[in-house]
Amino acid sequence: MTADSERQNRVLWYALAGAGVLLLILLIAFMRKGSGVTQAAGPIPGPSVALAPPPKPGPSVALAPSPTRPAPARPDPMAAAVEAYLAQVEQIEARRKQVVNNLVPAMATAMLARQMGGMESLFNQLDDDYESEAKRVPKNQAADQARATIDGYITDLQNTARQLAGLRPPQPANGLQSAYYNAFGTYLQVLLRIRNTLDTPQGQEQQAAMQLQTESPRLESAKTAALAQADAELTRLTQRYGLTRRFSISDQSAQGVLQ
Repeated sequence: MTADSERQNRVLWYALAGAGVLLLILLIAFMRKGSGVTQAAGPIPGPSVALAPPPKPGPSVALAPSPTRPAPARPDPMAAAVEAYLAQVEQIEARRKQVVNNLVPAMATAMLARQMGGMESLFNQLDDDYESEAKRVPKNQAADQARATIDGYITDLQNTARQLAGLRPPQPANGLQSAYYNAFGTYLQVLLRIRNTLDTPQGQEQQAAMQLQTESPRLESAKTAALAQADAELTRLTQRYGLTRRFSISDQSAQGVLQ
């Protein structure tokens, strides 16, 4: 091989070697761009914090409604009227008991005097105001005065019933007013039935007394039931308005009739 050809071969080899190096550099550069191994990937874009919708407003503590407290109970304006009415009924019931306490012993004494022919000593028990100088009243007059004394007590009881009828009860007390007035009527019927026994013709006193004794359970039951009904209405009324029960409608503190 000549020197010229050897020189040409060396130049060609260098040229090929240089081309290879350049190709290798280009290949490495291409691979680095394509694979992205040395170039870190950026974060995946998500919703921006600045662009995120604001949270929905909840109930503000300052604006929350305060718990409602029950309004204080107002006093029932009808309670005062009922209480005033009951004060009047209390006075009437006290008067009724007083009349009954006076009437029952007088009636029993008069019946005994009628059966025994009208003894003056028994008449004296009816009327404490009977003057000592009048003790010699004829026997028939003593019986008449005994009946007059009893009639006076019955009239007093009737007047007390009229006093009740003259009351103007508030509407819630109408039940008590009606029941109590009915009790007065029943009571007076019983007393008048006993009073009529005193007018029995002479010689029939024992028969009349036996008849009254037969009727006694029915009469006693009627007047007791009427008083109990009125007392029940009194209880209902005082409980409804929270009032103190100051009295009762009964014969518990009075001498009963037919007992």
